Amino acid sequence: MPAISWADEGVYLDQKTIERGYPATSDDGIITMAIPPNALKKPTTISITPAPDAIVPKEITPLTQAYDISLMRDTQPVILASSIPLIVSIPKISQQSGIFLWNEPTQEWLKLTTFKRSSTALKTHIDFSVLRVAVFSAKTTSLPARIALPKINTETIVSSTGAEISHTVSATSLDSEIFFSDDRLFSVTIAPDALLEPATLTITNKENIYGPPAYRVFSSPIYEFDIKTQSGSHIILSRPLMLTFYGIKKTATQKRINFLNQTTPAWEPLPTTRDISTNSLTAPINLPYAKIALFESTVLHEGQASWFSDALTKKARYGAASNDYPMGTKLIVTNTENNKNVDVTVVSTGPFVEGRIIDLTKSAFSKLANPGVGIISITVSKKE
Repeated sequence: MPAISWADEGVYLDQKTIERGYPATSDDGIITMAIPPNALKKPTTISITPAPDAIVPKEITPLTQAYDISLMRDTQPVILASSIPLIVSIPKISQQSGIFLWNEPTQEWLKLTTFKRSSTALKTHIDFSVLRVAVFSAKTTSLPARIALPKINTETIVSSTGAEISHTVSATSLDSEIFFSDDRLFSVTIAPDALLEPATLTITNKENIYGPPAYRVFSSPIYEFDIKTQSGSHIILSRPLMLTFYGIKKTATQKRINFLNQTTPAWEPLPTTRDISTNSLTAPINLPYAKIALFESTVLHEGQASWFSDALTKKARYGAASNDYPMGTKLIVTNTENNKNVDVTVVSTGPFVEGRIIDLTKSAFSKLANPGVGIISITVSKKE
């Protein structure tokens, strides 16, 4: 059985469970978040609850009630290491059925890329941690199957800080198209056949509305991208967009691409990958509209720690060996399994073992765990 414990706000998955993967299901059995092994990095509380206050437009027929889904750790949205399959089980599925995501800024439901898993199940993939979803059937129009799409051209306009550039993109292009912000530090990549009809893409710089998440600071301007059809409605994506930030310098801190989730509202991290060869960071997103920013963590490291004898140093009882910080630096080391922390002072260099980012004196290690375990997973942050 999975090593889980229930809380009032959801189900808590411990480290061993997230390493194995776990299917989290709503009480009525309709919604399942099929969490793959290691899609989450840390213990997480998952909540799937009905959203009775959800708005339902007249032009669509609800096939399920709306659900609020959250994956949280210590009141903060967790960072996903990979996309999570979301499966909806209902008695009957038609060609018009689809999984929809509520977009708070525009007060509308956006259809996610949806796959028919069986005659009674739909599937999509989720890239973020807080969302509202439902299954609807369109009353008036149905989307064409991708295989039957007409060979049309997609007119795309990119603008930023007043500049506007026009591009023509073929819906049947074999290559992805990259569209930059005016400062060329941010881009949106549209994969072949990602758009089902002609559309306008706008990229603009925006003023900050909400502050950064806990333990993070802004590391870029805020960009807003918006993709709309010629009629002015938000487009339906058949593939995720790829968001990229450029000119990323290597630092001891972690940087991640975030989007502003207006449902919460709060900044929420996207699964971010780094390309050292191009000094860039990239993340996928399934939304045709979002505010995007790059955040830098004030938590300087995540990794493993071991211990050494107190007798090896006389500089500090609660001492640490680190290759990343100067001698005398004050650090906070936290055990990610139990959230215990200890203040330490860097007294030596090391460790020189792959995966270990810091070693502690036995006295300091004992504040976090029994020294008999040998190695623990920790985060390290600089003490202010």
